Amino acid sequence: MNDDPRLLVCQYYDALNRRNLDVLDKIVSPDLVYHGLDGVKSRDALKGMLIGYCEGFPNLVYTIEDVVAEGERIAVRTITAGTHIGPFLGYAPSGRSFVVPMLSLYRLDGSLIREIWEVFDKLAMFQQIGLCSYTPSSTGRAGTAGSCSIAAPRPDGLQSGRLPPGPRAEVSLAQVRSDPLSFLEQLTREYGDYVRYVCNGRETVLLNEPEAIRHVLHDRESNYSKLDTPDLLLLKPMLGDGLLTTVGPRWKQDRQLLQPMFTRRRIEGAMGLMVQVVEEMLDRWRIRPEPRAPVDIVREMSRVTLEIAARVLFSMDFASHSDAFGEAMNVLNESMGHARPDDPAIQHRFQSALALIRTTVLEILLSRKFYDSGEDDLLGTLVRSQRERGDSDRQVIDQAVTILVAGHETTAKCLSWAIALLDRNPDTLARMLTELDNSLGDRRLTRDDLPSLRYTRAVLAESLRLDPPIWLLTRTAVENDVIAGYTIPAGALVAISPYLIHRHPNLWEHPEGFVPDRFLADEGPTQAYRYLPFGHGSRHCVGKFFAMVEMPLVLATVYRQFVLTAVPGHTREAEALVTLRPRGGLPMIVTERRSYAPD
Repeated sequence: MNDDPRLLVCQYYDALNRRNLDVLDKIVSPDLVYHGLDGVKSRDALKGMLIGYCEGFPNLVYTIEDVVAEGERIAVRTITAGTHIGPFLGYAPSGRSFVVPMLSLYRLDGSLIREIWEVFDKLAMFQQIGLCSYTPSSTGRAGTAGSCSIAAPRPDGLQSGRLPPGPRAEVSLAQVRSDPLSFLEQLTREYGDYVRYVCNGRETVLLNEPEAIRHVLHDRESNYSKLDTPDLLLLKPMLGDGLLTTVGPRWKQDRQLLQPMFTRRRIEGAMGLMVQVVEEMLDRWRIRPEPRAPVDIVREMSRVTLEIAARVLFSMDFASHSDAFGEAMNVLNESMGHARPDDPAIQHRFQSALALIRTTVLEILLSRKFYDSGEDDLLGTLVRSQRERGDSDRQVIDQAVTILVAGHETTAKCLSWAIALLDRNPDTLARMLTELDNSLGDRRLTRDDLPSLRYTRAVLAESLRLDPPIWLLTRTAVENDVIAGYTIPAGALVAISPYLIHRHPNLWEHPEGFVPDRFLADEGPTQAYRYLPFGHGSRHCVGKFFAMVEMPLVLATVYRQFVLTAVPGHTREAEALVTLRPRGGLPMIVTERRSYAPD
C-alpha cells in the first residue's frame, strides 16, 4: 500500500457517516463482516445494510478517537452516537439517544477493508435506548458531563464577609440562555458590580470590577480553577484534552510546548503567506457570477482565517475543507450554545459536525506522519512531541483541533464585527481608508507596514471592546475567599464578562460608542483588567500576537481593494453562544474600490 492504511479507515467512517454508497462500494471488500450481520457480499447487500441502519438508527454517527495500525490489522476506537427509533436487529423502537464507546478491529486486503469485528458496550447502549434499566452516567466524553467535579457547598455558616446582593429566587437556565447578554446587563443595573445568584442549583458570583477581576485571574489565580465550569463542560466534548480544556501539569507542559510557535519572529515571517491567502479570497470575490449578490462576511472571514491557520501552523492547503469545516464549526457553536442533551436532533447535528472536524484533522495528522518532510511548524511540533512523550493519536488530534478552532473562530468573529461597525460609521471608514491609501498605495502590505497602520489597529481594538468574541470567562472557587468584603464560597461559579466590563460606564467614556481614537492614546496601567479580549493571567490566549498581526493584515488587505456595505434592511444583532457572533450572519455587498461611489 502506498498510503498509511489508517487513511482508508478514516475514509470508511466518513462514508458511513455520510451514507455514501459510492465511496463504500470502492473500499469495502466482499468479505466484509459488519456488526455481526451476514457478510456483505454485494453492493445490494451493502445498500440493504444501510437501509436497515437508516430505519433503526437514522442519525447514527461515529467520531474517531484513536487509530492504531500493526501491519494489515488496524484497531479503531470511536464514540458512537445516535437515536434508536425503529425495529432493527429484532429490537423494538424506543426513541431514545445513546452515546457509547466502540472498538473496531479490521484486516485490510490491499486497498480494501476486508473484515471488521466490533466490540462495544452493548449493555450501555441498550440501557440508554430503553431496552433495559438505565442509570445515567456522570462520566464520559462525547456529549456527557465531564468526570472532573468540585463539590459546591452552600455558603451557609461562612463567617468572613457577606454575600453579594442579587435576586433571591433561583434563576432558570432557560432564562439565562434566552438572552445571556441582557440577563447579565440587567443584573449589574439592579445590583451593581458584585452580584450573587443561583442558577440550575449552582451558586454563582458575577464580578464586574477591574480589581476583582485581577484578584481572580492573577493575584489568587490558583484558587480559581477551570474545573467544573461551563467553559470546560461546553468545550471538552468538542476539543477533548487540548490547551483550552486541560489543567494542572499537563496544561503547563502543553503551553510550554506550543508557546514557541507563536513568537514574533515566526508570526511576522508568515505575513506574506497570510496576505496571499486573503488575496485568494478577494480573487474569488472578483469572479463571482453575480457581483452584486450579497456575501456572508461571517462565513468569508471564517474561511479565510481557517485557511491562514492551516497554512501557517500546519503547512496545509485547506481550501477544499474550509467550507465544510466552517459549517461544522457553526453547527458546534449553535449546538453548544443551545445545549439540549435530551434533544436527539441537536445531538445528532453536534456529533455529525464533530465527526467531520475530527476526521479531517486525523487525515491531516496521518498524512503528515506518513509523508513527514520535516516542516518546522506547529503540526510538526505535535508529531515530534508525540514520539517523545508517547501521546496517542487522540491526544494529538485534541490539540490540533483546539489550535485550528481557536486559531480562526475568535479572529473571524472580531473581523466580522469590525466590518459591521465600519459600515455603520462612515467617518471612521473614510479615515481608515485614507490611512491605507497613504501607507500602502497600490502595493501589497508587508511586515514593515504594520506600525504605520495605527488607526486600522485602533479600529480592531475598539471592535474587540464593543463585541468581544470571548464574552464570558468562568472559574470555580476552590476555597472560600473574600473580595471587596464579599464572600466567595468554595465551589461557587465565578463569572467575568469582557462584554460587560468593556462597556462599564464608570470605566469608559462613551461606553456604547464606536471610538477607535481611545486606543491611540496611552490608556494607563488600569487598562489591563478593564480590557480583556484575550483573557488575562497565565491562561491568556497563547495566540494573542498571532491574532494582533493577522487581523489588521486581513482588514487592510480587504479594504485596500474593496469596500463592504450592509444589505439594506438587515438588522445586526449579537448572539452570545460559545463565541459572540452576528445572528444570522452578516450579508454585505462587496464593491471594488475603483468603482466605489459613496453617497
